[in-house]
Order: sequence, then C-alpha cells, then structure tokens
Amino acid sequence: MSDFQVTDRLVLRSFQYEDAAGFYEDVFRHPDLWELFELDASPKFSQAQSYVSIRADLSHRARFYDYVIVHKETDRLIGEINAAYVKPDCAELGYAIGPAFRGNGFASEAVTGLLEGLRNEGIREVYGSCAPSNHSSMRVLENNLFTLTKEIPHRIYQMEERSDLFWFHRSLFE
Repeated sequence: MSDFQVTDRLVLRSFQYEDAAGFYEDVFRHPDLWELFELDASPKFSQAQSYVSIRADLSHRARFYDYVIVHKETDRLIGEINAAYVKPDCAELGYAIGPAFRGNGFASEAVTGLLEGLRNEGIREVYGSCAPSNHSSMRVLENNLFTLTKEIPHRIYQMEERSDLFWFHRSLFE
C-alpha cells in the first residue's frame, strides 16, 4: 500500500518525525486517549516524540500500515489509523480521533479510505474492536459495514489483553 491514502476531506499518510508537536497537541495529550496509548498519567511531549518516532519507523515495515490522519483544509493532525496483518489475507484495524474533531464523520471517512487501500492489497477480511461503552466507535464500524461477531482469529485473541471488547468483522470481497 502506498505511503498515503486520500479521501474527500482527509489525507492518511505515514507518520513523520516532525509530526510530534501536532500529534501531541491535538491527539496524544487528551485523557480519554491515555489508555489507548498505554499511558498512566498526563503525557509529556517527549513521550509523544518517542511514540511518533516509533510509528514513523513502523510505517516502513511490511504488513503493518500506520497513518496519521490529516485534515486537508486545515492541515491539522486529527488522529491515527492503522491495520496490522494477522494472517496473509486478514488485518486488524485500529483508530483514534482527537476529541476536538469527533462527531464530524472523520473516523468513518478514514476507515473507508484505509479499507480501500487494504482491498487493493488483497486483504479479504478485517476485524475491529471497541469497548462496549464506546458507542461512537461502534457506529464507525457499522457505518463501514462491519458486523458484530464472536469469531475472531486465534492470533488476535492471543495478542489481546482485554477480554471485554466487542469484535466486528467485515469481508472486503463480497
């Protein structure tokens, strides 16, 4: 997949080292995302720099797609979206949108853009998960034609630390 995907309002592109400041300001430092980024307390800018540096390096690794979500009109970093292969034709999806940008359909649009790229790469099925209380994320997945499932690939199950998640599935070639 290319280093970027473009939708109507967004650019999904590989992380770059200079993204740390914008990512820290608009996404990383917000308390409701600390658990997602595995932070125990208010993050420091140096932690955002380290996170972005790791993500920039990961984006060049085969079988892992990790993008910063950039709003075209304002050029602001509004979130992150990624997909990791769990078997040759299957990926697991993850995404986060900064609180100031939620409620505008950006997560749904970013997922649509990433799914298009995954389909072009030959990925046949995609899984996504969310906490039972995260109704917004459920809507994002449902808007992108994911359905609730109890069947998840064994490799995802082995890697997942939380047992309380709702799992969703989407076939890309129906």
